[in-house]
Amino acid sequence: MEEIQFLRELLTRQLAPIFAGLRPRQAMAIILHLNRTLDKGIAVAVVGYTDALVATLFSQNGVPAPTPISITTTSNGSWS
Repeated sequence: MEEIQFLRELLTRQLAPIFAGLRPRQAMAIILHLNRTLDKGIAVAVVGYTDALVATLFSQNGVPAPTPISITTTSNGSWS
């Protein structure tokens, strides 16, 4: 994920002279499209990383068993 952020910065710096030569509206449209594409890449990377992390945790420790919750009633009939 950090690599994609680094790529965003590199692309912005390297493409800045090209964007400067374009009409402002066209340059802004290209920059927004580039950022949208990179944001989608970051989102996919985060989901993949999280899935792998959860799978690793479950494969190492197994799925934790639920613990029973004791429910008692008080003298006036309410739950505690």
